[in-house]
Amino acid sequence: MVVAKEGGGWRMRPFGQLVDSAHSTRAIRPEAGQSDHHDYHPRYHAPGTFRPAGTPIQPRRLGEDPDEDPEEEPAEGTQEIPAEGPSTHPPPALDVPEPKRQRTDSEEIAKLREDLYWANDRIEYNVRKLWDVNERQDNLAHLVNEMRDEIIHLTGRLQASENRAEILEGRLVALEDLVVSENEEEDEEDEEEEGKEPAPAVDSDPESTIDDPED
Repeated sequence: MVVAKEGGGWRMRPFGQLVDSAHSTRAIRPEAGQSDHHDYHPRYHAPGTFRPAGTPIQPRRLGEDPDEDPEEEPAEGTQEIPAEGPSTHPPPALDVPEPKRQRTDSEEIAKLREDLYWANDRIEYNVRKLWDVNERQDNLAHLVNEMRDEIIHLTGRLQASENRAEILEGRLVALEDLVVSENEEEDEEDEEEEGKEPAPAVDSDPESTIDDPED
């Protein structure tokens, strides 16, 4: 493992994957006597400990202060979450209603005039509606009067019919009485005729009944 400069920073790469700055195909080899453990730093390993072989080394950038905290770069395919702290975004604006503008005298007069026109239109509409209601009421009253007259006329006809019925009933009773009386008279006459005896027979010879004066 060696430290190589890539993209403005230093990265750890295996020996066979590094090339020189001239993009040659010749692999960069470490110098003689140089070990891959030369980047050990007490900041990356606790004092009194050792780094086992094969453990990846945290690279240091050129000019980096070892006392400062190293900036960790996010891995590929991940999103870096910012540290908690005061928000730098401005607070959302509140919908505060704007103060109403005071109307001038002319605007106030125009508004009152408009309200007056609207009130007059409303009054005219109510007056027309009242006229329609009164007209309908008059029509209904006329219809009621006609119905009352018709009821009175029908009542008079009914009373006349009842009177005629009474008259006819009286006549019928009188006729029945007359028939009964006539029948009684006829019966009496029949009884009288049946009760009379027949008269004796008279001789038709006058000589037998008349005495001769010379005798």
